[in-house]
Amino acid sequence: MSQEVYGLRYDFIYRHGNFMSLFREEGLPAEQLSLLQLKMIESNTIPRLLPLEIQEIDFRVSLLYNITSKRMLSHVLKSEGLTKLQMCQLLYSVSCAISDCRNYMLNETQFILRDNFIFIGSDISDVYVTYLPFQKMKDEIPLFQQFAMLAGQLASKIREEERQEADAVRLLCNEHFQVADFKLKLLEMMGVSERKQGEEAARIQLGAVLPPPPMSELHSAAPLLVLHSTNKSEDRQKSLFATGMPGKFLSEKSKAMAALTAFFNWFKGKKAGSGDMEQELFPPLNGQAEEMRIDANEFYKSLGTRTTLLSPMMSNATVYLGAPPADHISSDRPKQPILEISTNGSTTRVPLQEASFVIGRGEKETDYLDETFGVSRLHAEIFKSEGGFNLKDLGSKNGTLLNGETLVPYRDYKLHDGDTFRIVLTDYTFRWE
Repeated sequence: MSQEVYGLRYDFIYRHGNFMSLFREEGLPAEQLSLLQLKMIESNTIPRLLPLEIQEIDFRVSLLYNITSKRMLSHVLKSEGLTKLQMCQLLYSVSCAISDCRNYMLNETQFILRDNFIFIGSDISDVYVTYLPFQKMKDEIPLFQQFAMLAGQLASKIREEERQEADAVRLLCNEHFQVADFKLKLLEMMGVSERKQGEEAARIQLGAVLPPPPMSELHSAAPLLVLHSTNKSEDRQKSLFATGMPGKFLSEKSKAMAALTAFFNWFKGKKAGSGDMEQELFPPLNGQAEEMRIDANEFYKSLGTRTTLLSPMMSNATVYLGAPPADHISSDRPKQPILEISTNGSTTRVPLQEASFVIGRGEKETDYLDETFGVSRLHAEIFKSEGGFNLKDLGSKNGTLLNGETLVPYRDYKLHDGDTFRIVLTDYTFRWE
């Protein structure tokens, strides 16, 4: 199910990785795209820009943005919330993306600065934004208005005692808005002195002044440190964040040293804080003793034997195509939606009475709490749509299966009576009764 932005429809697909697709039903005319901008994007690894591919099928052009291993900002905000400091760090990284684009002859007004078009990598400052390489934008929104709307979205997620200071950031986004001045103001709000702003700005890109990523997210993302990605484009981007220098001028030794420095800075910060890393990574299950310990390597080696989501699917399995369309269901169909939840041999029936029903291991953010290893904080959502209910995977680490098929993250799927989806070890069956 696709939606619209700037006259374009967008959807999420899987093609040897997860992609966000922007398109028109009749195809994008090639003459509307800027060949110069496309060439610059193709020839350079531009920091903080979502990797872009052009797809052409039967002269119908689509824009494909690689979002593999990245999380949509809107869902990060729902699952983790935000502090004033993190808000400033995120806006600073977005501002850097805008200011850097001038070095590549890109237009600063052609970014989509909305929380569902901004994606997060390893932490809140590891930002990737969506750029539209058009000759001319339809219904172009001034940059200061885009920043004002984004700052307003972020401020609404901040706790009450910091809300007033966060609202002050939004007020900076007015007709006199300048990206360079905005960046300096954000550094001031982060407590960076004028004398050290240049040094601290570089460190912010590295992440040295950032709080470490939530440990609750790390248990499903082994290994903890990867020096070199298999994706060369992403590897060059990471070298840029680590040093503030163009990746093509770095030796392999420099890249490794920069990555190790980032890791040890993060590790020192974690040791200085309270809490036990192993307990956070592997919390006790089903009331077992608090002193229980699990070997991480052994756990991940055997996870495929215990979680069908991570096991190879049978290539010759018959695919269940779902129940008949709503038009073919008799008029006396019961109208009460029910979710049957089957786990550990028992079944629970939950009525779907709200517009949204979120499943995950985040105690405060979900409607059904599933603390099984491999379940993400916000894993999947059932929500009302025209004529029924839809299911969406919220960018989970281990995915969601609907009738045996893996869901594409963030894409909407229509639910029919009798449809079954699986999250790690739990089966959910949607019914009308």
